[in-house]
Formats: sequence, structure tokens, C-alpha cells
Amino acid sequence: MFDSTFNFSKSLEFQQFCELSAEIGRNPLLVQGAGGNTSIKEDDLLWVKASGTWLSEATEKKTMVAVDLAKLQQVMAQNDERVEKPQYFKADPNESLRPSIETVVHASLKHRVVLHVHCVETISWAVLENAEKLLVTPLKGLDWVFIPYRRPGLPLAREIQSKITEKTNVLILGNHGLVVAADSIKEAHQLLLEVHQRLRRARREVTIPKSNVALPAESNYRDAEFFAQGIAHDTISLEKVEKGSLYPDHVIFLGSGVQLLDSSTTLEQFEQNQPESLPKALIIPDQAVLVHKQAPRGTDEMLLSLTEVAARLQPNDRVEKLTFNDEAALLNWDAEKYRQELARRIASA
Repeated sequence: MFDSTFNFSKSLEFQQFCELSAEIGRNPLLVQGAGGNTSIKEDDLLWVKASGTWLSEATEKKTMVAVDLAKLQQVMAQNDERVEKPQYFKADPNESLRPSIETVVHASLKHRVVLHVHCVETISWAVLENAEKLLVTPLKGLDWVFIPYRRPGLPLAREIQSKITEKTNVLILGNHGLVVAADSIKEAHQLLLEVHQRLRRARREVTIPKSNVALPAESNYRDAEFFAQGIAHDTISLEKVEKGSLYPDHVIFLGSGVQLLDSSTTLEQFEQNQPESLPKALIIPDQAVLVHKQAPRGTDEMLLSLTEVAARLQPNDRVEKLTFNDEAALLNWDAEKYRQELARRIASA
């Protein structure tokens, strides 16, 4: 399908795998921007989404990269922290793309096909304080486990390995998302759709008026895309997300927490007071969501995700957020810095 030294990448099955990946990536209720990742195992190779690429483009651009599965699993068995840098396990050392930061998670599961998505339905459960208990009823009959939040990469993989059995094929990742696994592309897709359907929650419909915020030409901000404006107009949503971050991609793409413009401060004053540390996104309650003009590609999609998750949170829901240490670990992580740099390069191209 794309230039590669490996025959499998030219096969019909690989093409079908990329088509499913792109289909998943085009569904904003499952994947937003460069989030999410998929993989398929063939012989001694693990084909996994490359860091910083978009699943939605899996049939248009080179998106998957081959990893030496046996070598990676051997290092995993030794509890060697080299697995934190999956680029060292590329099957083709000349490949410029780097494997997803979640590669070790995919390698932890024995199933041939693994789909990891940031399903907004799942996340709206996974951020709740008593999520594991609440999920018992909707997931009854499935071989599922709840994985408490751990930093993506080796900490998450270790937690998964301690919880799963060979039959486990559904993972609910606390404050993170959903993983489903199966031995065929079709079975994995069907399982993903089933879990997504089972976890559907009531969503508040929010009326989004046309923005009435007059942005001066010299402002560092622009209006977010219309689809990302909803959260500014829902008081309950703002109460749930105002202080702290709900999941990793929020931290990586939007920064820590949600920045609201105080009613006593004008946008011009806000920009003048902290010109060196302006947030990537700024919410003016009841008026608009703004995005920094230098924010990376995908920022609007991440705001859509936040809007959709928050709209499913009910007033009595007790939400558990990432701690300061959780956020610091994400922002200082080398692999995440790489993904951010990729996003910046794409935005400036």
C-alpha cells in the first residue's frame, strides 16, 4: 500500500486494517486529531500507528510502522525501561516515523488486532470516581477489566499486564479511554462498536449562538471551529472541567486544566498581562471558545472531545481528575514532547 521493505504492508489484509483505522479516525466520538492508535500483528512484526500521525489519514499517508515484536516483548519481560522508547524497536532502522507511545500497550495483549480509542462515551465513565463499579452493569457478559490511570507507556503497560488474562479483550482505561482486542479485523471492529453502544450516556444538547466576541486583528487568538464552541455555553460542563484535566490528551494538546477568562478582565488585558504564557485555548463563558493562532493542528478537535465528554457528565457525577504529578509526568515525557513537536511542524507547514 505504501513503500515498505515488508510484504505484509502490500497485502489486502493490511489495506483493510488501514481502512478500518481511517474509519475509526474519522469518527470524532472515537478519535480526535492525532489521538488513538491501532495495531496488527503479523509473524514477528507489530504494525502500529506512528506517533503524531492521524488515524483518519491511514489510507492517504504512511501511518503505520513495523516493530520487532519478539525483541520488544523480550525487553518487556526483563522489565527494561528501554520499552519507553519504542523507536529503538523499529523493524526497519531506516524508517523515519516513530512508533506510537502506546506501542508497549499493544504488545502487552496477545490478540492479533488491537484498537485503542479515546471514545467520548467511555471517557465520560472513565473519569468518574466510582467508574469500575458503575461499569459492571453496562459491560456485563464481556471479558473486561478496569485499569486505574497510569501514565501512558511502561507504567500503563505494567498495570495492564497485572490485571488481564488471556481472555481479556476489553480494557477501560481510567481517565484515558478504551482498548479492544480480537484475532481478526472484523471481530475487533464489531467489539469496538458494541462497547461504544453499551456505554452511551445521555448528552445535554447545547444551543451554540454565533460568537459575538470582536477579536482585534492583533489578537493572538481566533474563534475555535463551530463544532468546538459548545462547552462555553453549558454551565454544568464548565463546572466539571474548570479545575484540572480529565485525560492525557487534554494535557498534551490544551495544557493543564481549562483556562476561563474572568468576567472582570477583557481579552486585551488578558493577553497583555501574560504575553509569554498564553494558553492554547481560552474559554469566555457564555460567549466563545478561542484558540491561540499558534496552537498545533488538532486543537479544535481536542476541544470537541472535551465538549462531548463534558456534555455527558451529569450534575451529580463525582469526577476524578489527573493530579498535578500526573500532568507533570506527561508534559515532561520525551515521547510526548516529540509528538508535540510533530504537531507544531505540521501546523507551520
